[in-house]
Amino acid sequence: RLVARSSDEVDNHFSSLARLAMGLHAHGLALEPGQKVITGALGRFQARAGENWSTTFEGIGDVEVQFS
Repeated sequence: RLVARSSDEVDNHFSSLARLAMGLHAHGLALEPGQKVITGALGRFQARAGENWSTTFEGIGDVEVQFS
């Protein structure tokens, strides 16, 4: 099992949030108070078609993605 640390981030968390807010604003949307978001990345791994990845974020829940 891979355990990530905040030092494994790809970019600055505040920059990620700013980009997210700008992208949402371009579509007439916004971050809402209390809304949870995940910033940065936990690792730099090559995703291949047909792979399924899953993880659990403490306090948020499970996430799964299938690459095609």
